[in-house]
Amino acid sequence: FGWFGGPIFNGDYPEIMKTRVALRSALEGFNTSRLPAFTAGEKVYIRGTHDFVGVNFYTSSLVKAIPEPTIGSPSWDDDVGVDSYQPNDWESAASSWLKVTPWGMRGILNWLKKTYNNPDIIITENGYSEHGSSLDDENRTSFYRNYLSSLRDAIDDGVNVIGYTAWSLMDNFEWGQGYTEKFGLYYVDFNSPNRTRIPKSSVEYFKKVLRTRCLVDTCV
Repeated sequence: FGWFGGPIFNGDYPEIMKTRVALRSALEGFNTSRLPAFTAGEKVYIRGTHDFVGVNFYTSSLVKAIPEPTIGSPSWDDDVGVDSYQPNDWESAASSWLKVTPWGMRGILNWLKKTYNNPDIIITENGYSEHGSSLDDENRTSFYRNYLSSLRDAIDDGVNVIGYTAWSLMDNFEWGQGYTEKFGLYYVDFNSPNRTRIPKSSVEYFKKVLRTRCLVDTCV
């Protein structure tokens, strides 16, 4: 977020980013930092050029300090200089990178509120993947119930969340994984020339949420 959020909200990259890249660039033999510097005019021009913050949020990681990486070929990971990881015992979706961490939703939204003076935020993607074609997707329903609950907690914390988008309406092409990882609320039969769509059980959950404004069966 700092890489792009810093310039857009504050007019410049985060100080720690500028310092680390400049230091490692010098040790790598560069005459100047590999990170270009904004001119005074560019800082003024770019600062505040946002209407809202769009957040794709699926999962979280833990981060720990590591010894300073050795100097070699320039590397984004080495510039960051920490270890980011997900414990093996965290619940996992079909996607290897997608660990179920609803608490992270509230965490990132409050961080954005604190760091960037509480901007308007839209959750532009949030969803759960499965391999199979079962229409009984209780794991997906549980995922959305818990993540939306965490989102509601963030709103109660004062975060300006103005919109939310579930990913995805239907099973679709998921980049390098093709059609093997299914995020949809609707099952798509890719063997059918009509690409038949069939609602999964999570559709009924979302219909109930929209109708009742309740995330659980009983509202207090």
